[in-house]
Amino acid sequence: MKIKHLFYVVLSCLVVGYAVYSWTEPTTMPSEYKSPINTGPTAQTKAGEIGASTFRDADNPNYYINPSGNSIISGKIIADYEVQTNDSSGTMSTKGYVDSLVNAAIMEDAPAARVYYVGDDVNGYAECPPGTTEVARKCSTNWVKQGVVCDSYNHSFGKLCVGPDPQNMLYALKHSLNDCTNAGGMVETIEENVKVCKFPYSKLAGNCRSYTESGGYVYADTCACPIGWSSYKHWSETSHISSYCAINGGGYTSLTRHTWSNVAREHCWDGETLHWATVIDYKGCY
Repeated sequence: MKIKHLFYVVLSCLVVGYAVYSWTEPTTMPSEYKSPINTGPTAQTKAGEIGASTFRDADNPNYYINPSGNSIISGKIIADYEVQTNDSSGTMSTKGYVDSLVNAAIMEDAPAARVYYVGDDVNGYAECPPGTTEVARKCSTNWVKQGVVCDSYNHSFGKLCVGPDPQNMLYALKHSLNDCTNAGGMVETIEENVKVCKFPYSKLAGNCRSYTESGGYVYADTCACPIGWSSYKHWSETSHISSYCAINGGGYTSLTRHTWSNVAREHCWDGETLHWATVIDYKGCY
Protein backbone atom coordinates (compact mmCIF):
# COMPACT_ATOMS: atom_id res chain seq x y z
CA MET A 1 0.00 0.00 0.00
CA LYS A 2 2.84 2.36 0.89
CA ILE A 3 4.62 1.47 -2.34
CA LYS A 4 1.50 2.43 -4.35
CA HIS A 5 1.27 5.88 -2.69
CA LEU A 6 4.94 6.50 -3.26
CA PHE A 7 4.50 5.67 -6.95
CA TYR A 8 1.75 8.33 -7.39
CA VAL A 9 3.80 10.99 -5.61
CA VAL A 10 6.80 10.37 -7.84
CA LEU A 11 4.60 10.39 -10.95
CA SER A 12 3.02 13.74 -9.98
CA CYS A 13 6.42 15.33 -9.45
CA LEU A 14 7.58 14.17 -12.86
CA VAL A 15 4.48 15.64 -14.59
CA VAL A 16 4.80 19.02 -12.85
CA GLY A 17 8.51 19.24 -13.49
CA TYR A 18 8.03 18.51 -17.18
CA ALA A 19 5.34 21.24 -17.46
CA VAL A 20 7.56 23.83 -15.79
CA TYR A 21 10.58 22.93 -17.83
CA SER A 22 8.67 23.04 -21.15
CA TRP A 23 6.94 26.51 -20.55
CA THR A 24 8.31 29.36 -22.72
CA GLU A 25 7.76 33.02 -21.76
CA PRO A 26 5.86 34.95 -24.53
CA THR A 27 7.91 37.58 -26.43
CA THR A 28 4.89 39.85 -27.24
CA MET A 29 1.77 40.94 -25.40
CA PRO A 30 -1.47 39.24 -26.43
CA SER A 31 -3.73 41.43 -28.61
CA GLU A 32 -6.56 41.34 -26.09
CA TYR A 33 -4.42 42.36 -23.12
CA LYS A 34 -5.68 45.63 -21.50
CA SER A 35 -3.56 47.44 -18.96
CA PRO A 36 -5.87 48.79 -16.22
CA ILE A 37 -6.08 52.53 -15.34
CA ASN A 38 -4.47 52.77 -11.94
CA THR A 39 -3.68 55.33 -9.28
CA GLY A 40 0.06 55.30 -9.93
CA PRO A 41 2.08 58.45 -10.77
CA THR A 42 3.14 57.21 -14.20
CA ALA A 43 1.41 58.80 -17.18
CA GLN A 44 -0.80 56.44 -19.18
CA THR A 45 -1.83 56.54 -22.82
CA LYS A 46 -4.90 54.90 -24.26
CA ALA A 47 -5.64 54.59 -27.96
CA GLY A 48 -9.41 54.25 -27.54
CA GLU A 49 -12.03 56.51 -25.97
CA ILE A 50 -12.63 56.89 -22.26
CA GLY A 51 -16.25 57.22 -21.19
CA ALA A 52 -17.17 59.01 -17.97
CA SER A 53 -19.95 61.29 -16.84
CA THR A 54 -17.61 63.66 -14.97
CA PHE A 55 -13.86 64.27 -14.91
CA ARG A 56 -12.90 65.70 -11.54
CA ASP A 57 -9.66 67.43 -10.57
CA ALA A 58 -7.51 65.13 -8.44
CA ASP A 59 -6.04 68.09 -6.54
CA ASN A 60 -9.29 69.95 -5.95
CA PRO A 61 -12.59 68.08 -6.37
CA ASN A 62 -14.44 71.42 -6.58
CA TYR A 63 -13.26 71.70 -10.20
CA TYR A 64 -14.64 69.30 -12.78
CA ILE A 65 -15.65 68.90 -16.42
CA ASN A 66 -18.99 67.40 -17.34
CA PRO A 67 -19.24 67.17 -21.15
CA SER A 68 -23.03 66.99 -21.11
CA GLY A 69 -23.63 69.41 -18.23
CA ASN A 70 -22.04 72.29 -16.33
CA SER A 71 -18.30 72.51 -15.76
CA ILE A 72 -16.17 74.49 -13.32
CA ILE A 73 -12.49 75.22 -13.93
CA SER A 74 -9.98 77.40 -12.12
CA GLY A 75 -7.71 78.39 -14.99
CA LYS A 76 -8.14 79.50 -18.60
CA ILE A 77 -9.12 77.63 -21.73
CA ILE A 78 -6.77 78.74 -24.51
CA ALA A 79 -7.57 77.71 -28.07
CA ASP A 80 -4.94 77.42 -30.78
CA TYR A 81 -7.57 78.13 -33.40
CA GLU A 82 -8.81 81.26 -35.13
CA VAL A 83 -12.58 81.56 -34.99
CA GLN A 84 -14.19 82.13 -38.38
CA THR A 85 -17.24 84.26 -39.09
CA ASN A 86 -18.98 81.31 -40.74
CA ASP A 87 -18.58 79.03 -37.71
CA SER A 88 -21.78 77.78 -36.08
CA SER A 89 -23.45 79.90 -33.41
CA GLY A 90 -22.41 77.35 -30.78
CA THR A 91 -18.70 77.90 -31.41
CA MET A 92 -16.86 79.27 -28.39
CA SER A 93 -15.37 82.66 -29.29
CA THR A 94 -11.83 83.54 -28.31
CA LYS A 95 -10.77 86.85 -26.81
CA GLY A 96 -8.80 87.66 -29.93
CA TYR A 97 -11.86 87.18 -32.13
CA VAL A 98 -14.04 89.39 -29.95
CA ASP A 99 -11.33 92.06 -29.78
CA SER A 100 -11.06 92.05 -33.57
CA LEU A 101 -14.80 92.70 -33.90
CA VAL A 102 -14.73 95.49 -31.33
CA ASN A 103 -11.73 97.16 -32.91
CA ALA A 104 -13.38 96.98 -36.32
CA ALA A 105 -16.48 98.72 -34.94
CA ILE A 106 -14.62 101.60 -33.28
CA MET A 107 -14.46 104.80 -35.32
CA GLU A 108 -12.68 107.98 -34.32
CA ASP A 109 -15.63 110.14 -35.25
CA ALA A 110 -18.22 107.96 -33.51
CA PRO A 111 -20.15 109.96 -30.88
CA ALA A 112 -19.62 109.08 -27.25
CA ALA A 113 -22.50 107.18 -25.69
CA ARG A 114 -23.69 106.11 -22.26
CA VAL A 115 -26.06 103.58 -20.79
CA TYR A 116 -28.91 104.96 -18.70
CA TYR A 117 -31.17 103.16 -16.23
CA VAL A 118 -34.67 104.61 -16.10
CA GLY A 119 -36.98 103.58 -13.28
CA ASP A 120 -40.75 103.33 -13.65
CA ASP A 121 -43.19 106.02 -12.65
CA VAL A 122 -46.00 105.44 -10.16
CA ASN A 123 -48.05 103.71 -12.86
CA GLY A 124 -45.39 101.23 -13.94
CA TYR A 125 -44.30 102.90 -17.15
CA ALA A 126 -40.61 103.63 -17.70
CA GLU A 127 -39.61 105.67 -20.73
CA CYS A 128 -36.18 106.28 -22.21
CA PRO A 129 -35.13 109.93 -22.45
CA PRO A 130 -35.56 111.57 -25.85
CA GLY A 131 -32.57 110.86 -28.04
CA THR A 132 -31.80 107.47 -26.45
CA THR A 133 -32.70 103.96 -27.55
CA GLU A 134 -34.11 101.18 -25.37
CA VAL A 135 -32.03 97.99 -25.26
CA ALA A 136 -33.70 96.09 -22.40
CA ARG A 137 -36.68 96.37 -20.08
CA LYS A 138 -37.66 94.98 -16.71
CA CYS A 139 -40.88 92.99 -16.48
CA SER A 140 -41.71 92.64 -12.80
CA THR A 141 -38.40 91.19 -11.51
CA ASN A 142 -36.95 89.81 -14.76
CA TRP A 143 -35.00 91.63 -17.46
CA VAL A 144 -35.99 90.93 -21.07
CA LYS A 145 -34.85 92.25 -24.41
CA GLN A 146 -36.26 95.37 -25.99
CA GLY A 147 -39.68 94.97 -27.59
CA VAL A 148 -40.97 92.20 -25.30
CA VAL A 149 -44.45 93.02 -23.97
CA CYS A 150 -44.45 92.54 -20.20
CA ASP A 151 -48.21 92.20 -19.75
CA SER A 152 -51.53 93.21 -21.25
CA TYR A 153 -50.95 96.80 -20.04
CA ASN A 154 -47.39 96.85 -21.41
CA HIS A 155 -46.02 97.83 -18.02
CA SER A 156 -42.30 98.39 -17.77
CA PHE A 157 -40.70 98.59 -14.35
CA GLY A 158 -37.35 99.83 -15.60
CA LYS A 159 -35.43 100.25 -18.83
CA LEU A 160 -31.85 100.32 -20.00
CA CYS A 161 -31.32 102.99 -22.62
CA VAL A 162 -28.28 103.97 -24.66
CA GLY A 163 -27.65 107.40 -26.08
CA PRO A 164 -25.17 110.22 -26.54
CA ASP A 165 -22.96 111.45 -23.73
CA PRO A 166 -24.93 114.22 -21.94
CA GLN A 167 -21.72 116.25 -21.68
CA ASN A 168 -22.07 116.94 -25.40
CA MET A 169 -25.86 117.23 -25.45
CA LEU A 170 -28.50 119.72 -24.48
CA TYR A 171 -31.35 118.97 -22.07
CA ALA A 172 -33.34 115.83 -22.98
CA LEU A 173 -30.55 114.64 -25.33
CA LYS A 174 -32.51 115.79 -28.36
CA HIS A 175 -29.91 118.19 -29.74
CA SER A 176 -26.14 118.49 -29.36
CA LEU A 177 -24.15 121.56 -28.43
CA ASN A 178 -23.06 121.87 -32.05
CA ASP A 179 -26.70 121.76 -33.16
CA CYS A 180 -27.31 124.85 -31.05
CA THR A 181 -24.45 126.93 -32.38
CA ASN A 182 -25.06 125.79 -35.96
CA ALA A 183 -28.68 126.98 -35.64
CA GLY A 184 -27.59 130.44 -34.51
CA GLY A 185 -28.01 130.00 -30.76
CA MET A 186 -25.74 130.11 -27.72
CA VAL A 187 -25.28 127.24 -25.27
CA GLU A 188 -26.26 128.25 -21.74
CA THR A 189 -25.97 126.22 -18.55
CA ILE A 190 -28.86 127.03 -16.22
CA GLU A 191 -30.26 125.59 -13.00
CA GLU A 192 -26.76 124.35 -12.09
CA ASN A 193 -26.39 121.65 -14.77
CA VAL A 194 -29.12 122.01 -17.42
CA LYS A 195 -27.85 122.93 -20.87
CA VAL A 196 -30.21 124.80 -23.20
CA CYS A 197 -29.85 126.79 -26.39
CA LYS A 198 -30.40 130.54 -26.01
CA PHE A 199 -31.89 131.72 -29.30
CA PRO A 200 -32.12 135.42 -30.23
CA TYR A 201 -35.47 136.69 -31.49
CA SER A 202 -34.17 136.66 -35.07
CA LYS A 203 -34.11 132.85 -34.95
CA LEU A 204 -37.52 132.48 -33.29
CA ALA A 205 -40.99 132.24 -34.85
CA GLY A 206 -44.34 133.86 -34.04
CA ASN A 207 -45.18 137.19 -32.39
CA CYS A 208 -42.03 137.39 -30.31
CA ARG A 209 -41.45 141.05 -31.18
CA SER A 210 -45.02 142.30 -31.33
CA TYR A 211 -47.73 143.03 -28.76
CA THR A 212 -50.18 144.58 -31.19
CA GLU A 213 -51.70 143.16 -34.32
CA SER A 214 -54.06 144.86 -36.84
CA GLY A 215 -54.53 147.81 -34.52
CA GLY A 216 -55.39 145.64 -31.50
CA TYR A 217 -53.58 143.86 -28.74
CA VAL A 218 -52.16 140.35 -29.06
CA TYR A 219 -53.67 137.95 -26.57
CA ALA A 220 -52.18 134.66 -27.75
CA ASP A 221 -48.46 134.21 -27.32
CA THR A 222 -47.24 132.47 -30.48
CA CYS A 223 -43.55 133.14 -29.90
CA ALA A 224 -41.91 129.75 -30.43
CA CYS A 225 -38.55 128.05 -30.77
CA PRO A 226 -37.28 127.13 -34.24
CA ILE A 227 -38.89 124.14 -35.94
CA GLY A 228 -37.76 120.92 -34.27
CA TRP A 229 -36.96 122.65 -30.97
CA SER A 230 -39.00 122.97 -27.76
CA SER A 231 -39.21 125.71 -25.14
CA TYR A 232 -37.57 125.02 -21.80
CA LYS A 233 -39.98 126.25 -19.13
CA HIS A 234 -40.28 130.08 -19.27
CA TRP A 235 -36.59 130.74 -19.76
CA SER A 236 -36.38 134.00 -21.72
CA GLU A 237 -35.33 137.62 -21.73
CA THR A 238 -37.79 140.42 -22.50
CA SER A 239 -37.88 144.14 -23.17
CA HIS A 240 -40.70 146.68 -23.62
CA ILE A 241 -41.57 149.49 -25.96
CA SER A 242 -43.73 151.45 -23.51
CA SER A 243 -42.62 151.85 -19.91
CA TYR A 244 -46.18 152.00 -18.55
CA CYS A 245 -48.92 149.42 -18.34
CA ALA A 246 -52.62 149.71 -17.56
CA ILE A 247 -53.76 147.86 -14.47
CA ASN A 248 -57.06 146.25 -13.57
CA GLY A 249 -59.29 148.83 -11.91
CA GLY A 250 -57.81 151.80 -13.74
CA GLY A 251 -54.59 153.67 -13.75
CA TYR A 252 -51.14 152.76 -14.91
CA THR A 253 -48.09 151.12 -13.48
CA SER A 254 -44.51 150.77 -14.55
CA LEU A 255 -44.13 147.92 -17.00
CA THR A 256 -41.68 145.35 -15.82
CA ARG A 257 -39.31 143.33 -17.96
CA HIS A 258 -36.84 140.63 -17.06
CA THR A 259 -33.31 139.64 -17.89
CA TRP A 260 -32.33 136.06 -18.78
CA SER A 261 -34.27 133.95 -16.27
CA ASN A 262 -37.20 131.55 -15.83
CA VAL A 263 -39.91 134.23 -15.91
CA ALA A 264 -43.03 134.30 -18.07
CA ARG A 265 -43.64 137.02 -20.63
CA GLU A 266 -45.23 140.09 -18.97
CA HIS A 267 -48.87 141.17 -19.47
CA CYS A 268 -50.87 144.37 -19.43
CA TRP A 269 -54.57 145.02 -18.81
CA ASP A 270 -56.66 146.48 -21.61
CA GLY A 271 -59.82 146.95 -19.59
CA GLU A 272 -61.20 143.49 -20.31
CA THR A 273 -58.43 140.96 -20.30
CA LEU A 274 -54.68 140.55 -20.22
CA HIS A 275 -52.55 140.97 -23.31
CA TRP A 276 -48.85 140.66 -23.99
CA ALA A 277 -46.99 143.86 -23.24
CA THR A 278 -43.35 142.90 -23.72
CA VAL A 279 -41.31 141.52 -26.60
CA ILE A 280 -39.05 138.48 -26.47
CA ASP A 281 -35.35 139.13 -26.95
CA TYR A 282 -34.11 135.61 -26.15
CA LYS A 283 -35.79 132.26 -25.56
CA GLY A 284 -34.44 129.04 -24.05
CA CYS A 285 -34.92 125.96 -26.24
CA TYR A 286 -33.79 122.33 -26.37
